[in-house]
Amino acid sequence: MMVTPSSDAANVVSSAGVDNLSKTDGIVSGVSNLPTVITNPTSPELIFPVGFPYVYNLNDETYQSWKMSRSVNFASGVGLFTLTGDITFVGNSGTQSSTEARNNWLVVKSTGEIINFTSTNTISLDATKKIATLTVPGGSTFTATILARTAITDAGTTGVALKIKNLVNANTTNVNLAGTDVGGVKVDLTNAQVYVPASNVVTPGNKQSLYVCDVKRIVKIIDTLTPTQAPIDAMLTNSAYDVTNNFIFDNGQTDAYYGHATVTLRKGAPQIKGQMLILFDYYQHGGGDGYFSINSYLGAGDGGVSSSPENYSQIGTYTGKVSGITYNLRDCIDFRLSAINAQATLSFRYSTSITGSGGALLPVDSSTFISDYQHYLGRNDILVLTKDNSFKLITGKPSNYPTFPLQPDGSLLLAELSLDPYRAYRDWETDRKSTRLNSSHLKLSRMPSSA
Repeated sequence: MMVTPSSDAANVVSSAGVDNLSKTDGIVSGVSNLPTVITNPTSPELIFPVGFPYVYNLNDETYQSWKMSRSVNFASGVGLFTLTGDITFVGNSGTQSSTEARNNWLVVKSTGEIINFTSTNTISLDATKKIATLTVPGGSTFTATILARTAITDAGTTGVALKIKNLVNANTTNVNLAGTDVGGVKVDLTNAQVYVPASNVVTPGNKQSLYVCDVKRIVKIIDTLTPTQAPIDAMLTNSAYDVTNNFIFDNGQTDAYYGHATVTLRKGAPQIKGQMLILFDYYQHGGGDGYFSINSYLGAGDGGVSSSPENYSQIGTYTGKVSGITYNLRDCIDFRLSAINAQATLSFRYSTSITGSGGALLPVDSSTFISDYQHYLGRNDILVLTKDNSFKLITGKPSNYPTFPLQPDGSLLLAELSLDPYRAYRDWETDRKSTRLNSSHLKLSRMPSSA
């Protein structure tokens, strides 16, 4: 994926299979004025299942990623690239061999010339492997962009790689019309409300953007019924203004990124008559630049990092646009990028400025992601009538592949009971806590192609 740097984000310019967002949104005189976003048609999803389902948590995560440093000044042919945090350069300390330089480094001058590192041009790592000295003899001074292969040794910390999801629920009591102005639409991220004046309501058949990514659900949509009437608190509880069922919700997720959510008027449904207020629940993204995991959703009490956690049973799914595979996000490592909220242009969120060495920490092609993880187990039980005419529940052993226990001699089998891991159930069913945790070691080999 190609990006151009801006002050705090990367604006998408182009990347190779055109995403539908580029074809349908931002149409002016029949031509899209949005950047062209292209996905990899052979391995599109930046989502990778961990292994066994009902994952409890991940720990000791490590993987490799490319790290970029832009506009590096080579004074008299010498440039430095310094890393911080739980991330180091790949390779041995000292001068890198030509093979290590070729496999782990790419240096491009501002003129477009690629520097070939051989016995003359060298790359040297210090003892910590956090400082790289690149030397191009000849005494010339120039600027270059450096791309280096790095190892993230403690990826589960939010300071480097692990991203956070904080659940924000809609304020369903009070109307707030003072959000961030996005072309006339007011986006209130604190109260999870989007106010659309009558002049900004799209025509039927077009998508009304919320300008917010990772929306969990639409809580309510209000039509004030009169173009000059702004939404007021009383409308939130008056069914006469509730037009929620007239709209189709699209959470905006794609195989490569979390895009802005939209709502579209259903065919045959009456058009909005007045002003519009959309109430929604969404996940606010934060933390590092790598991936989401089960730890992103849960709070500290469950081994997670969220300050506003989600209930385990409420963590959603995603179905691939190309493959059709449905992923339970609680059981996956999700490297998808996040669109910045409350702005019309498609730009991605990063924890640090993209103009320096900030950017997404996507995994290296065909590399390995290693982690320990725990997951819940299912269990099979049987209910029997014993030979002395009493009912008896015989419990099996929790297992990845549970089997039914043996039936006692002389008993009559009444029922076979298959219990999923208890966290599969809704909140009111969690008294069925009949399973235990199992620990496993994860090693993922399938990684995405470059995008």
